[in-house]
Amino acid sequence: RPFVNSLMIASGVTALSLFIGTILAWLLVRTDLHFRPAFTALAVVPYMMPSWILALAWLTLFKNDRVGGAEGMFTFFFGIQTPNWLAYGMFPIIICLALHYYAYAFLLMSGALMTVDSELEEAGAICGLSRFRRLAKITFPLLLPALGSAVVLTFIRILGTFGTPALLGLPVQFYTISTRIYASLNARNMGDGFVLALVLVVMAIIFI
Repeated sequence: RPFVNSLMIASGVTALSLFIGTILAWLLVRTDLHFRPAFTALAVVPYMMPSWILALAWLTLFKNDRVGGAEGMFTFFFGIQTPNWLAYGMFPIIICLALHYYAYAFLLMSGALMTVDSELEEAGAICGLSRFRRLAKITFPLLLPALGSAVVLTFIRILGTFGTPALLGLPVQFYTISTRIYASLNARNMGDGFVLALVLVVMAIIFI
C-alpha cells in the first residue's frame, strides 16, 4: 500500500505541477502581462520555503476535530466540519506538494520558451498553419526535452519527500514509502526500513 500511495502521489503531483508551471511559464514569457518581472520572481517563492509549510497552512485552514486537536479556520468560521479526505490523506498531499514543486516545471519551461526560435512559428503561420497546429507541430516538440526534465525531477523528488506526507498522512495512517521508513525505524524494525530505502533508490534509477 505505501508503494502504491507513493506512485499515485508522485503521478498526481507531477501532472498538476506540469500544468501549473507550464501555464505560468507561457503567461510570463509569451504574453504582455504587466509587471512580468515581479510575477516571475514571485512564482518561485513557494519553492524557497519547505514544502511542509504549505501542509501546516492547509491544516490551519481545513483541519477537523475528528482526528484530534483544534478545528481549522474553515470549520471555525462556517461551522462545517471538513471531511477527512479534504483535511488529510492523498488529496491535500497532492495539492500542497504541487503548489511547491511546480517551480521545476516553471523554470525549465520558461527557459525553453525563451529559446524557441520565433521565426519557426512565423514560418508555420505563413504556410497557413492555425495557432493550434503551430503549437502542436512546432512549439510543443521543441519543448519536449524541458518537459521530460521537469517530469523526471518532479517525480523522483516526490517519491522521497517526507514532511508533507507525514503531516497530512500519518494522522489518518496514510503511508507513503518515506513515512513507512520513518515508522519502521521508530519501531526498531531496521530491516524493513533499509529494504524500503533500497526500493526508493531502485525506483529513482529505473525512472531516470
